[in-house]
Amino acid sequence: GYANGGMEPTYPHRLKWTKEIGGKDGFTDLISFAKENGFNVYPDFDFVYMQMSGFGDGISLRKHAIRTIDDRYTTRRAYDAATQSFDRSFSLALSPAYFEGLYEAFAPKYLAYGNDAISVSTLGTDLNSDFDEDEPYHREDNKEYTKEFLQQLDNDYESVMISGGNAFALPYADTIVEVALDSSRFVKASECVPFMGMVLHGSKIFTGTAINMEGDIDEMILRSIENGASLYFTLSYQNTNRLKESFTNSKYYSVNYEIWKDDVVEYYTKLNDATHDLQTSYIVDHEFIAGERIPDDDEIEADAAAAAAAAEALAEEEALAAEKAAKAEKLAERLAAQYGTADDAAAADDTTTAANDTTDEDTTDNGGLNEFGEVIVAEEEEKEVPEKYALTSGTLVLVTYENGVQFVLNYNSFRVTTEVNGKTYEIEPLDFIRID
Repeated sequence: GYANGGMEPTYPHRLKWTKEIGGKDGFTDLISFAKENGFNVYPDFDFVYMQMSGFGDGISLRKHAIRTIDDRYTTRRAYDAATQSFDRSFSLALSPAYFEGLYEAFAPKYLAYGNDAISVSTLGTDLNSDFDEDEPYHREDNKEYTKEFLQQLDNDYESVMISGGNAFALPYADTIVEVALDSSRFVKASECVPFMGMVLHGSKIFTGTAINMEGDIDEMILRSIENGASLYFTLSYQNTNRLKESFTNSKYYSVNYEIWKDDVVEYYTKLNDATHDLQTSYIVDHEFIAGERIPDDDEIEADAAAAAAAAEALAEEEALAAEKAAKAEKLAERLAAQYGTADDAAAADDTTTAANDTTDEDTTDNGGLNEFGEVIVAEEEEKEVPEKYALTSGTLVLVTYENGVQFVLNYNSFRVTTEVNGKTYEIEPLDFIRID
């Protein structure tokens, strides 16, 4: 929203700074302030789509706009989970074959301000085919055109920012925002392995989606640590109430700077304290580890009561077994006294008969006598009973950096305990610990 009309700009062929940032002088002052304080400013320009048309924007729809296979202009679309359909935007897709030619008019004007950083977000996320009958280009053609344009940008600027991070765009980008830090979580997916983060960390500066636009900020901070990502915020200093009146910008419903300032400081400080010395270190290992949920006081009391009840039941069972053993011993003594031991064969035969003639009470309920007068206890089939407090697979993560620093990340909404390198640790809900 820096130039050419603001949040819904014309194509960046001409360059005219908006009055909201003070026009040309305001932008110049901003760049000077940024250089004095050691940070970059990345005005974002969309070379892939045209949102609004304007006089002198250098665009000819007949020549530059992408055509569908049925010879229509096409716009950028986004999937809406609520309607389960793709919503059309008002952004016409332009052919990558003309990116560099259109950029030639823009570059001298922008470079004259001395800002050596630029954002070209959609070049990192979108790649379109063009079915124009006169100049058709398939995706591989347009990928090569896009790479050539990114190479030109990389030559012109010290730092280039993109969004998403298509593989072919990564070599030319220094900063990447809105990288996918989690999986799709579709039904057929299992645990999420942060492959993208493990590849990029130590080589590129990258972030996930804007923290203040997330549904669960604590989980997003854990994802950032798991991937080695930086934090990213979308904020507006003033006039935020006007965003809700815009069809395309009403999605910025949680961007008020005054509301978020303290939280921004808190979250940044938390992550910076944990990972500030690891920015150039590679992630060398990632694994899901076992652990247990730490029960609360009520559960501990209930477990104690259940253990007492189980002990009492076991004592009763042992007493019953002892009673039956005593009966068997008395029976054997009575038979020995009655028949003696001279005729062993007859005594054994009579003993077997007597043992087999005992009442049902003595031979049921897991207890009875065999032919030797011994107590019979039926063995129950051994069953695998899951541990009550065992964690679901994938909810406790161990990440290791090349210098040996490790992080244990707890994605559960309760306290857990686990063992790492022979030492036991407790981790708070949706929190992490660092092991040096």
